[in-house]
Amino acid sequence: MAGLLPMADLLPMAGRFPMAGLAPQAGLRTADPSADNPAYAPPRAVADTIGAGHAQGEPMGTWTLQNVTGTTSNHDTGELFGTNVEVEFTLVYRPASVGFFAETPHLDWHERFVMKEHHKGEWWEFESNMYTHNPCSNTLLVWPKRYTEAYLSATGQPKSAMLKGGVVMKTINGQPMPPNAIPAGIADQAAQADAVRSYLKKSGGMLIITIHDIPSITRPPQGEHYERMLEFDCGIVSGGPRFRGVQLLDLDGSAPPATWFRNFMHSAPGPLQTAGLRKVPAPVGVSNPRTPVFSSGEYM
Repeated sequence: MAGLLPMADLLPMAGRFPMAGLAPQAGLRTADPSADNPAYAPPRAVADTIGAGHAQGEPMGTWTLQNVTGTTSNHDTGELFGTNVEVEFTLVYRPASVGFFAETPHLDWHERFVMKEHHKGEWWEFESNMYTHNPCSNTLLVWPKRYTEAYLSATGQPKSAMLKGGVVMKTINGQPMPPNAIPAGIADQAAQADAVRSYLKKSGGMLIITIHDIPSITRPPQGEHYERMLEFDCGIVSGGPRFRGVQLLDLDGSAPPATWFRNFMHSAPGPLQTAGLRKVPAPVGVSNPRTPVFSSGEYM
């Protein structure tokens, strides 16, 4: 989840769903080949090129989202109670015989969540493509860094320190990159990205991009009670496979942590009931979009 406390990086929250019979499903995997929801999907990403602008109608290579899979596991620390959600996107680039490089499609990391703050008698909701909302969040930054991280992968180097998720680059047939396919020893990140894009333009290739989200709630003190439903619907804006899942959390600070509720499933069992609570706007720390500031070698 990009944007909130490991719902990409912000918020001290919690919640419960009255479904005591549902056991946590750590390790859930799902790949959904259905099309995007037109109610919220942004328009198809605009292609980019290496070098000067190309003429309208020039041939370009094509990207295919081959697969999307997700895994989950419980996340517990002295501060947080939540879920590790790792979603892996397998993208294959097929170059044009003569033409220009097409930029990767834009990520669609769509989230909808409902938060009940029982101790305040309030609830709020928020929904967005969190990648357009905050593309440089700690959770989603791996996508703008896809080319520089692919360079590290292709040249046998470890990924960037402190980066959540990761990128693996392979040949167009899914084989390990051959030695020296991309020149080693490039220090400048813009030049690293260009080296990867130039290789893809000529030979094609595969990028396996993993996004690691940790949607969590800060463990509440006594007297605070949070309940949250968080829905994920993730893919690329131009269509193809999707990862979908729903996290349910219920944390009552006045009850022992052993009684708190957590589950992650393929779909919601029903709407979160808000009767008796007053609806309020989502916190500005959640609802306000962030203006992206991209570093050298990063691409939207």
